[in-house]
Amino acid sequence: AYLPLRWKFRLCPTSFAVEVLPRTIFLCCESYLYAKIILNRILSLCEKRGITIIKLAEMSGVRQSSINNLVCGASTNPTIRTLHKISIAFSMTLAEFLDYPELNNYSFDDETEDE
Repeated sequence: AYLPLRWKFRLCPTSFAVEVLPRTIFLCCESYLYAKIILNRILSLCEKRGITIIKLAEMSGVRQSSINNLVCGASTNPTIRTLHKISIAFSMTLAEFLDYPELNNYSFDDETEDE
């Protein structure tokens, strides 16, 4: 029997395009909040330095699709390698990139993913 695929359409603010996803992405509140904190850090540093997401991808060597996935919420768990490359693009160490109040105040107490 043929079962039709269910598609989810979503606007992506960085590419001004519509993504077609063959699956629905479910985000738990905690991981989404953590990802949002990281994303806010990236976006605020871009704004302060006058860098676009496209330019950040060029400067960091991270694929633009990877950065778009972070911005659009399709990826909520960037690797240390990705964050390291992004921090270097901002002329920061990874420690400097991750040292800011929102992240320092984040609590992992409610998460059970790593247990």
